[in-house]
Amino acid sequence: MRNDLENIKIENKNGEMVVSSREVAENFGKEHSKVLRTIQEKIEVSPILASPQYFIESTYLDKSNRQSKEYLMTRDGFSFLVMGFTGAKADEWKLKYIEAFNKMEKYINNNPKVLPSNFKEALQLLLVEVEEKEKLQETVNKLQPKVEFADAIVSSEKSIDVGSMAKILYQNGISLGRNRLFGILRENGFLMSSGEDTVPTQKSMNLGIMETKLGTYSINGERKTYLKPMITTKGQVYLIGKFLKGEFK
Repeated sequence: MRNDLENIKIENKNGEMVVSSREVAENFGKEHSKVLRTIQEKIEVSPILASPQYFIESTYLDKSNRQSKEYLMTRDGFSFLVMGFTGAKADEWKLKYIEAFNKMEKYINNNPKVLPSNFKEALQLLLVEVEEKEKLQETVNKLQPKVEFADAIVSSEKSIDVGSMAKILYQNGISLGRNRLFGILRENGFLMSSGEDTVPTQKSMNLGIMETKLGTYSINGERKTYLKPMITTKGQVYLIGKFLKGEFK
């Protein structure tokens, strides 16, 4: 039986600390099937326990690569379940889990905006701020983007034009030019044509990912102005996320 506190696998699932019924069964010396049955019996008696506040029904791949049932338990769900476990060893594990939950909660509360130490964590944090609860890590790992890509995002403090955005994407393995990026933005409802100008749609303005800047050009010596679409810092993160997940090509 694992007895190292650091090996207790409490996860952060959409802002809620949870632990798997499989791990609890293993550490408390119980058969997982019996733990599942106990949870199900408790839910049948008190249906409120089926809410995400206590027990979250989930699945995992077993040794035969089949989908099998498990429950993810919050701190309240865990406490409700294990208060029926008795014995010195059970009490020992209860204390370990209580300490682990407390330490994780303290860390989260004390570090709400911690700057991650590596690119993958930094990109994930940035994208979660734009599109909460989306799981991007697997896609990011598969693409293996360069660290310079993260630097470009993190260091960006101002809006950039579409051509500059296309250049950043091209330099980091996403091969498309300025005109193609304009096309993608139009196809996905972020840009529209208004007279002689290409301007952001209400959708992109509401999302805060695009804005306009007054530009100038000359025709036969005559100076003219036009509305130039610009991609905000938030928009850069948003669009990069879409490309990394393969939603834009």
